[in-house]
Amino acid sequence: MLGELELKFKYRSDSDHLIDDFYTPVLKNSSLYCRAVGYFTSSSLALAAQGMSNFINRNGEIRIVASPKLNREDIEAINLGEKSKEQIIEDILLKELVWTENDIVNYRLKVLAWLIANRKLEIRIAVFDDINANGFYHEKIGYFEDDNRNRVGFIGSSNETHGGLFNNFESIQVFNSKNDFEVDRINDLVYDFDRLWSNDTNKLRIMKFDKISEKLLEFYDADLDPIDIESKLIDFDNDNLINIPSEYKLRPYQYDAIQSWVDNNYHGLFSMATGTGKTITALSSIVRLRKEINENLLVIISCPYIHLVDQWFDDAILFGFKPIIAYTGQKWVPKLKRDLRNLKIKDSRTTCLIVCNATFETERMQRILDSYYGKVLFVIDEAHNFGSENKLALLNVDYEYRLALSATPERHFDEEGTQKLFDYFGGIVYEFTLEEAIKKGYLTNYYYYPLEVSLTDDEYEKYSELSLQISRLLGSKDDSMKKKIKDNPILQSKLIERARILALADNKIELLRSEIKVQKDTYYNLVYCGSGASKINVEQERQIDKVCRVLGNELEMSIHKFTSDEDRKLRKEIIDRYKTGDDLQAIVAIKCLDEGVNIPQIEKAYIMASSTNYREFVQRRGRVLRTAPNKKFAYIYDFITLPKPISELNNMSSENFNVEKQIVKRELARIKEFAKLAVNNDVGMDFVEYLEDIFGIVSEEDGYE
Repeated sequence: MLGELELKFKYRSDSDHLIDDFYTPVLKNSSLYCRAVGYFTSSSLALAAQGMSNFINRNGEIRIVASPKLNREDIEAINLGEKSKEQIIEDILLKELVWTENDIVNYRLKVLAWLIANRKLEIRIAVFDDINANGFYHEKIGYFEDDNRNRVGFIGSSNETHGGLFNNFESIQVFNSKNDFEVDRINDLVYDFDRLWSNDTNKLRIMKFDKISEKLLEFYDADLDPIDIESKLIDFDNDNLINIPSEYKLRPYQYDAIQSWVDNNYHGLFSMATGTGKTITALSSIVRLRKEINENLLVIISCPYIHLVDQWFDDAILFGFKPIIAYTGQKWVPKLKRDLRNLKIKDSRTTCLIVCNATFETERMQRILDSYYGKVLFVIDEAHNFGSENKLALLNVDYEYRLALSATPERHFDEEGTQKLFDYFGGIVYEFTLEEAIKKGYLTNYYYYPLEVSLTDDEYEKYSELSLQISRLLGSKDDSMKKKIKDNPILQSKLIERARILALADNKIELLRSEIKVQKDTYYNLVYCGSGASKINVEQERQIDKVCRVLGNELEMSIHKFTSDEDRKLRKEIIDRYKTGDDLQAIVAIKCLDEGVNIPQIEKAYIMASSTNYREFVQRRGRVLRTAPNKKFAYIYDFITLPKPISELNNMSSENFNVEKQIVKRELARIKEFAKLAVNNDVGMDFVEYLEDIFGIVSEEDGYE
């Protein structure tokens, strides 16, 4: 009975499962469930299914007061008087009650029909008393009652839908009649609902819509066994609901990628250009595997960053998964243990764990996962991040199914780590290049503009000094140069300090000011900065702070930083504001925007700092090339750092000229890569030829090609 339940006063999505922790145990112990809510769909039956048979055996009754979900066209039709609000509402509700090829939907319709026919469910519709009013009923209250008139009431943000009860982030406040101080609150809820039910609420009209019940009864199945309702809804919920969403139409190359993975015995790496839908392809691959093996499956998805975990979670929900997310804290521990126990004892189950790499590496996570001996699919996003010795040691050979994703799978200066990743996952089974994606219209065409900038005298002096020190530490340039760098922390430090001078060159600020000044009224701008400040001047301001000062204070643009200093919630707010196209004009970012963040609206990227790391600059380009409505082209402004202006070359010593030449050679690889696919490729390639001619550089020299 309800009086025996130990309930919390609040349930919230960050720490609770609204279905498992609240709805199911309360429904099991009730004989009356009354709910007034914005929207109601049949999918909510499946979510509370585990308490359904107990509820039915108690001759339980469900009363729902809900509001229809009208789209813009419906509202306009009402305002124009084309149809009455009642007629439009009726049409909308009837439209939902259609027999489909989807067994899940059809079974829910049967259950609704059975509950209505057996007087266990009645749904009434709430509209404004003024039929021409534009508002809609949006209240969210409810209460449960058992045979002894114990009551549990609640007020909350969730609708009675799959999205409201599971997909969305929701919270509810709970009141229990066994607590004397909460009785008055529950009585208020009961009073409010009873007035609704009896059509005695000011401003509202409660309508029965008999045609809806009549339509539902067309799905009535007299042979439907109420004992089976719970088990079948649970089966559907834990198995058949895992599907590719109808709104996703897989592209031909995604089908090819999935088939290649299947043909390779469910092993392989997808090397797919940034923005071509690696996540959707991977989730669709999981659906394919789940249906083909027809066995319980643990899916582990590991990501390098927290924001990627959140994005995977949002997408996985759409595919019907009920993911557990694990990064900070320990709240995931009891949920994961519970789901793994269920995976061992119940059939037709899929448990999906989405975890950041740092949490996956922890001893506690590994101990819990090691306790499970069933079938496992291990998925790694941005797989190139998983090639360090510590992470490679966690590549469990007992994981039967394996899938890795990366736009740039080769690890920079780490052939050994790259090969071990390839060996574990079975190599690249499908590749879809940026060039293919642009040609076929899956990514946006772009214009590329290399912008020349030089060091200040102080920066050049420090750069030359470091170059001399590095040359002495390296000695002869033989085949062991990479090993020398790896084994010498002093050399590594000097190389990083020298690279920082190029990345954070002070003259870039003035160049950015002049470039963006003429476009200061535009939106969808992205500025990539280097991290920190150069060590030329100990009091020097960070580059990102300089950029924000110029754009925000001087040019009076609406901007926001996007760095590791901003927490997950703030980052989401920044992205949401930016996407509207009428609030934030620019995001100023460091490296945390490199991988996985999906902002298709970005049109102009100013790359003030870029390394010679192929993966980094390719991924930065990919951020800008995603397609979006009204986006015809993308524009990339690439700041190319030269130690001295070309006009001063004739006055340089041979030693300084060679320093300059080495810098140019490192920049040329990126310029050529960006230029070759650009709409205006002649601009970039002419600049390449110009630099090669001045410095006497041959493309094949020193492995440059």
